[in-house]
Amino acid sequence: WLAALGFDLILDDLDASRSAKHGEAGKRLSGWIVGAALVMAAVAVMAGLMAWWLPGPFEALARAAITRVALPAQTGLISANLGPVRDDAIHLALLAGTLAATWVAARRGRLKCAVFAAIVPLALFADLMGASVGINYAGDPAIYRQTPPNATKLSSRPDPLFRLYVPDDTLGRDRGMYGSVNPEDFRWAANAMLYDLNLPWRLFSASDGDPMWSRRWKRFHRLIEQEGNDDARGRLLALANIGVVLKSGAGGSVDLFEVPSYLPRIYMAAGARRVKSPDVDALAAMLAPGWNPALEVLVEDDFTGEIRPAAADAITAAVRNVVYTSNTVTFEVDASRRGYLVLGDANYPGWEATVDSVATPVFTADYLFRGIDLPAGSHVVRFVYRPASVRWGAAGSAAGLVILACVGLAGRRRSGIPGA
Repeated sequence: WLAALGFDLILDDLDASRSAKHGEAGKRLSGWIVGAALVMAAVAVMAGLMAWWLPGPFEALARAAITRVALPAQTGLISANLGPVRDDAIHLALLAGTLAATWVAARRGRLKCAVFAAIVPLALFADLMGASVGINYAGDPAIYRQTPPNATKLSSRPDPLFRLYVPDDTLGRDRGMYGSVNPEDFRWAANAMLYDLNLPWRLFSASDGDPMWSRRWKRFHRLIEQEGNDDARGRLLALANIGVVLKSGAGGSVDLFEVPSYLPRIYMAAGARRVKSPDVDALAAMLAPGWNPALEVLVEDDFTGEIRPAAADAITAAVRNVVYTSNTVTFEVDASRRGYLVLGDANYPGWEATVDSVATPVFTADYLFRGIDLPAGSHVVRFVYRPASVRWGAAGSAAGLVILACVGLAGRRRSGIPGA
């Protein structure tokens, strides 16, 4: 609504009948907004002209700027991306020049204020539509509709809730694919489930690049990548419900490696142990060979329930009818006795839970996951994502609409429009 109010101030300057609506302060603010916009438009136009007539010097400047912010592994890709950078500069110059020329024409009375008001959003919409054309691979989309060989193998596994993991050295191969139009590159990427290409096949992943990559997920991922002990790395993979690792093989193949004895997505532990420092104590406990997550869950300060000691044997918990949606996880569970239920999905502020439709606290289990205290017996458990940020955002949007309506109504009344 601030953008709309700023645009309204600019239109005031173009429409003499409304120029006094916001007073002197509004005129000054409008002047600052227009001045800043014209300066940015001038810079964009000059950059676009340079990209058009002097591509060599422009690419040299672009290379110098990109080199300052690029990662070491990306420096070799700069040459392949200078063409798109040059095209973007030209397109931005066209957009900025069009909007600036339209404003000048309206300012001089050669264009109606209403026409200017319509051209601006249409030009922005056209620019966004044009930019979206070149975002993804421009080849045949049928490549992504073909079932990769690994998707068939993974989908046939008896446990549909397992996670797959793609190491960083395999993910890194995609850096050499920028600018590629070779269909085999994209078939390989689909077979390796790179960067969310697991989603069309309803396969869960725990690799870098997946959504909701929180600080703790990043640290957990770094531990997996940097851990030199194979047994310790295997325990971390098993804890995250990772059943298969996909890794580049010889001759461009993608090999599958099974993770033995990985934990199910949903399980129960009889005991709990509180850790003082999650980043130190919890991670150290998880890497310890003697710790068994099926017997003892690690809890933190957000756990306010009863701490019960670890038992000698695991809880028998039968889980049925697991249903995932975008913001919910629902399932039925039969627990042989009371314990701490762990859902192997990342905990994050905003997750709430109910047991048989009764609210129950969610706590951070084993550094990263969601846990609840569950009584013995048969229950229906439901996790729902209701972040406070969405509620605050909705309230802010509603307040903005009310303010816009009030500003518009006050303006109509001051202008003496009949029926206002």
